[in-house]
Amino acid sequence: MFVRRVWCWLLWLPCLPWVAGCSLLTQWERPVPLANSLQEIVPHSDRDHFVYVWRRIEDGRVTAAGVQVEHVSAIKGGEFEVTLSENGRAMGRMRFRDEGSTLVLLREDDLSRGFGFTYDPPLAQLQVPLFPGRQQASASATMARSADGETIAVVPVTQVVEAQPGAAVHSRLGDYRSSVVIRTARTLHLPDEVSEMQAETVVVPGIGEISSTGSVSDTQVLHRELACAIIGGRRIGDCTHLNKSWEENNDAGPSDVR
Repeated sequence: MFVRRVWCWLLWLPCLPWVAGCSLLTQWERPVPLANSLQEIVPHSDRDHFVYVWRRIEDGRVTAAGVQVEHVSAIKGGEFEVTLSENGRAMGRMRFRDEGSTLVLLREDDLSRGFGFTYDPPLAQLQVPLFPGRQQASASATMARSADGETIAVVPVTQVVEAQPGAAVHSRLGDYRSSVVIRTARTLHLPDEVSEMQAETVVVPGIGEISSTGSVSDTQVLHRELACAIIGGRRIGDCTHLNKSWEENNDAGPSDVR
């Protein structure tokens, strides 16, 4: 299914602005922001590079596993693209715009199937400062063929996003004292079905997504963890033993699912 392919790699991204809190609150009563800049939560400098180890789970068993790579390319006017490959094959591409305090999603494409979605208005992903809270949003998604741009359907999209402080994180990259947990539920109202993506993403400010778990319409569960990255020209983590990690995921059984 096209929707499953496109959304399964978007599990780490929230899609709504956040309210900073009531102005009547005194200074010491104001909530503490979870993050103060977009780059903290979603690093997106030109040539930023992220490598994830992933596995797909059905009925408590690992049915597929591998490596996903995301590469960021700056365009112009604050816009940039994130291209996803899976096990060496180009799979998806997303186009964003950094508007200073708000990150918006303009378009996403399934390169393996030749379809894409354009959002009107662009879906707001994050607004900083980011505070704990729950928000809703809606937009129209134009589904079109990538080859000739022919429109297939225009469908409504609704979304609920919740952000909250997370616990300390022990990951492949190391230990971190704090994190941000972002839960996303996005619903695509297709002509012949309603498809819902559920995701929980653990973010470490300054690095971005450390891990995420999600599903589309309660069918398959996709889990992935950051193995290494290049962020702002700085190398984080070591992918030297990535093949070993991949093999461990392929060999994982029901007892390895947590």
